[in-house]
Amino acid sequence: MKLPIAGVETVFWGLLLILAVIALGIWLFRQEARTLAAQQRQRHADAIIQSADSILIGLQNIETGQRGYLITGNISYLEPYHRGSVSIDQRIRQLGRLLPATPANATLIATMRTLAARKIAEIDQTIRVRTKHGFSAAANIVRTNVGKQVMDMLRAELSSIRNHYHRVALYERVLVERRLRMAQTVAGGFSVALLVTLLGMYWRIVRVVRRSKKMTDDLVHNAHNDPLTDLPNRGMFMNWLTYGLAQAQRMDGKAAVLFLDLDGFKPVNDRLGHSAGDHVLCEVAQRFKQSARTGDMIARIGGDEFAVFIPAVSNESDPAELAHRLIEAMRQPIVADGSVVYVGVSIGAAMYPRNGKSPEALLEAADQAMYRAKREGGRKLAFHNSALTDQIAREARLRGGLQHALQAKEFEFHYQPLLDAQTLKPVAVEALLRWRHPELGLLVPGEFLPVAERSGFMRKLGPVLLENAGEQMALWRRQGIHLRLAFNISPFQCSDQNLISAVETMLLSSGMEPRNLYLEITESGLLQADAQPILRNIRQLGVGLTLDDFVGGSGGLACLRQLLINQVKFDRRFITGLTHSPADMDLLSGLTDLTHRLGIQVAAGGVETQDQDVVVRRLGCDLVQGNLYAGACSPEDVTHLLHQWKAA
Repeated sequence: MKLPIAGVETVFWGLLLILAVIALGIWLFRQEARTLAAQQRQRHADAIIQSADSILIGLQNIETGQRGYLITGNISYLEPYHRGSVSIDQRIRQLGRLLPATPANATLIATMRTLAARKIAEIDQTIRVRTKHGFSAAANIVRTNVGKQVMDMLRAELSSIRNHYHRVALYERVLVERRLRMAQTVAGGFSVALLVTLLGMYWRIVRVVRRSKKMTDDLVHNAHNDPLTDLPNRGMFMNWLTYGLAQAQRMDGKAAVLFLDLDGFKPVNDRLGHSAGDHVLCEVAQRFKQSARTGDMIARIGGDEFAVFIPAVSNESDPAELAHRLIEAMRQPIVADGSVVYVGVSIGAAMYPRNGKSPEALLEAADQAMYRAKREGGRKLAFHNSALTDQIAREARLRGGLQHALQAKEFEFHYQPLLDAQTLKPVAVEALLRWRHPELGLLVPGEFLPVAERSGFMRKLGPVLLENAGEQMALWRRQGIHLRLAFNISPFQCSDQNLISAVETMLLSSGMEPRNLYLEITESGLLQADAQPILRNIRQLGVGLTLDDFVGGSGGLACLRQLLINQVKFDRRFITGLTHSPADMDLLSGLTDLTHRLGIQVAAGGVETQDQDVVVRRLGCDLVQGNLYAGACSPEDVTHLLHQWKAA
């Protein structure tokens, strides 16, 4: 069990206090050791001073006895001489032992011993002379001042030593007193701080005890609720669902689950940032709570995914009524960071016990129904049914076979030529992917590419397919057939950084010039925020970009303004209605003029009849494509067809 935050802080401060006490003890011990060392140095200095004073006093006594004997002839004056002459050398040697053992000090002691010996020798000579020749002769020896010079030199040396160590003793004495005062001050301050800290810790412990219940409640709440919207989270919802289904089973009743996913929420995050996205999610949660009935259990179970459990229903009309209220609640715009955004909701519904009897199965069924609502345009409700189950099983089968299909080389390309509208000569081929499934037959991209995108398999499949198409183009070039390649890129690949390296690898391995490669991209792929820098880098390589399925809407016109593309291909729905709708013809004519003014080529796809051919060529389209000229066929058939055109 984890401690509350306040409890952790209390333990932290307690440990910090213990460390502080230990640190103070170490500091005081070091201060005491330094103080004792200073006191020892002080006593040593005092001993040196006393030794120097003792030598000076001994020499002074000897000199005084010498003068008294010379003047009076009284032998008693020589008593200090007899006592001190022997010990002077011992005192000097003792002083030498007290001084630091350095060459300079050794020289100094030797000099002092020599001078003292000279002084003793002088006194001995004076005594002998007076004894033999009287006072006058001895006085003559004294008047030579040799002894005085010796004494002055000894006094100078000893005074220098004494003064130096007097200063040392004074410094150490002051240092000892200062450290003692500092230790007393620190110990006193620490005692006060310790008392204050203990009182503070006591108060914090009291606060921890008082707040423990609230913190426990908060932890329980946070464990079961979404921190952003304050709705119950997925774990709490599954608990509700388990309990509710158990109740419905005992009562032999029915229940329903709604799975909600927001439409158009990702562009809000991409364009306005995550802060605005969080605001939108909070507003959506409030609208959902206001629309739900008493007893309906609503939760946020993912990023922009919500779920509702309806514990008691009579038929499908009950969840349908609630779902339509939720859809209507999202029709009003939301203001986020000063911008008006429109966010819809797609809803999938699953009924208990018809679509599932366990919480997991029922939620999964509602999720699958929601995806069907997305595929049908979004902002609507879809119920789970047997057809959806079959579709999901088929998708699961396809998803499981993708990796094997790639390894077994079951993916192949059919190629459809694009012709120059004036000469009707082939200038390019569009690579159209097919999956030759061993059990399901030949599958077109619409049957398996959405599965590959949702499973993330396109990240692996896309570069391989691009390289395969490049190999076919290299083969045709060796056969003397020089054409451009139009290669379709899914919206998922437009925001994949690996697309750049895949294009570079394909150009390098195939030897194709970048200007002969065109990537066909839909509006949804081109308008993704993450796609812009990737596509700009591809354009810098010299590769062309084609806006596929162009219908002239606001999104397509926005793509033209970005000046990333150098070719547009009109949607086949335009071409189909040309001969029956004057409005479509006028719109296509205007769009053709607009794109030409921007320096962009125009291609017309899906040309099926001679009348359509006449119209698109008269309107000024640069390229034409369709079954009227040639359908999608195998590389071998395309090779044969191209040779026929070349020979014609």
